[in-house]
Amino acid sequence: MQAEHHHWPVSTLCASASNQLTIAPVLQVGDPVQLFYDIPAAEVGDSVIEAALAQSGDYVQSVLGSGMAPDARRPHGAVVIARDEQTIALQDGGKATFTAVLTLPAASVDADALAAAHSPEVVRAVEVYLASRDLAALKREAAAGALQVTLDGQRLTLEVGKHVFWSVADRA
Repeated sequence: MQAEHHHWPVSTLCASASNQLTIAPVLQVGDPVQLFYDIPAAEVGDSVIEAALAQSGDYVQSVLGSGMAPDARRPHGAVVIARDEQTIALQDGGKATFTAVLTLPAASVDADALAAAHSPEVVRAVEVYLASRDLAALKREAAAGALQVTLDGQRLTLEVGKHVFWSVADRA
């Protein structure tokens, strides 16, 4: 099955996001955001949705300033700004749906890379620490390529691009 209009749902979401940015009290037009999508497990047209989203990737990047990723990759600390169900019309007259999730950018960790040397408690502490910090400040502190933190008396070196990522696109 093919979607009739590959850009329609995502362009509608981007327009919706732009409108929300002008009225949301915490955001201004031009503020960075990240877009995630959630396809219901039972969705018959999931491959159609994946294809439509993939074809819309450059458009989303140009409108929002960041790409999109599956919601399962959304960082634990990402603040959800909007959640909106989108529908794609299929050529056979059917419909396929997904949920678009718009968030503020948030740092994320590669839990597997951290777990290789640290306990699950330390991994979770790092996730909470990153979620509690301002992203711009974290980036400044890690300008040399690593972030030095002390959590529960343990000094950690978090390497950017290995343990810590500034956006979902950085983890690709």
